Amino acid sequence: MLPAYTDITRRLGEPLWYDEHGVPRYDPFQPDLCGIYGDFVAFLEIACQACARRFRVSCGISTGWYMIAHEGKPPTLPVVEDSGSFGYGDPPRHDRDDGRCAGETMGCHLLRVREFWRRDGPSMRWCRDVEHEVNLWDPWDPAQAHGANL
Repeated sequence: MLPAYTDITRRLGEPLWYDEHGVPRYDPFQPDLCGIYGDFVAFLEIACQACARRFRVSCGISTGWYMIAHEGKPPTLPVVEDSGSFGYGDPPRHDRDDGRCAGETMGCHLLRVREFWRRDGPSMRWCRDVEHEVNLWDPWDPAQAHGANL
């Protein structure tokens, strides 16, 4: 479960997005706001597994650290219907109005890679890579629930 940031959101309102640690962010998304070590950054749309509340979140991957943690295997990039090595885990802390959501301890559904960014070799500038901006399975979409393709 991610930390609650109600001291921030109570004063500033609903954030535009959350970083990979569940921290509310109020400036528009840009990969430079996601840390200095990442080789890839995905700006994702997720939904709470329990209440289906949607969030926009970031997920960054450093290839070196990823390979250390995964026995030398490099990260895989998102393709249609597969998020590759990108995910989020528990959704940001939230409460439903009726107080019945336990989803912030359960995980989330990854619905869409809204933006995908990679570092450009020697310049280390972020370059957008739309090839990896994909829609994934949305369990609340009636068309997808009946087996229709994206």
